[in-house]
Amino acid sequence: APPDTSPCTSLQFDEDVALVSALLTVCYQGRASLEKPRPLTVLAKLLVATEKYGMADVAHWVQAAWDKKATWAPLEAYFVAIAHGLEGCAKAAALTVRERPSLLTAVYIPTMEQASASVYHRLLKFIDAYRQIARTHLSPLVQPLRECMQLHDKSNATEEKAMALETF
Repeated sequence: APPDTSPCTSLQFDEDVALVSALLTVCYQGRASLEKPRPLTVLAKLLVATEKYGMADVAHWVQAAWDKKATWAPLEAYFVAIAHGLEGCAKAAALTVRERPSLLTAVYIPTMEQASASVYHRLLKFIDAYRQIARTHLSPLVQPLRECMQLHDKSNATEEKAMALETF
């Protein structure tokens, strides 16, 4: 076959049509296109694609959208990030989960079913290690604070009794 001499350029992408469409939408419409809610899985795929194709400006916008969504769904963000090889995003999500450990038992995340047990175990170990460090370093401060609070409560109680007696 003779070589193609048409003036059109053809680009080849490994990604599926939906992802390429989402990527082009962000390229042409900019940051505003990311204001619509998008699933974390789509944002993760966009992050991977922007890195793959060296799209630094677009990556910055997608990262901002990811960060905003991950703040509200950190446990899901952790598992989605791990599934897509986004270690930095996974670490940030783990830090957020660490601050709200009740999420580990209070929220069902379908994405967890696709993750290996070792991924979940690693998150649990991280949170447990943080708790141990906090206990070790904060325990010496707890007793003096309790004593101070008890003294404060006693002095407030004495003042309240004196004020109550004055009203009679």
